Amino acid sequence: MDLHRIKELIDGERRGTWVYYRIIPEVVNKLGALFAPLSTPAPQKGPVDVELTTV
Repeated sequence: MDLHRIKELIDGERRGTWVYYRIIPEVVNKLGALFAPLSTPAPQKGPVDVELTTV
């Protein structure tokens, strides 16, 4: 889990032998805003005919 903690996406807190991890919301929100323009759906050209076959 150290790789993600280096990237500062996840924070961890050790309690005894257990480590409790949590996502850092501010960083995840920034990543979401970064990739949001890339997630626009492709334009639909109409229905697509699909033929299913069994083997």
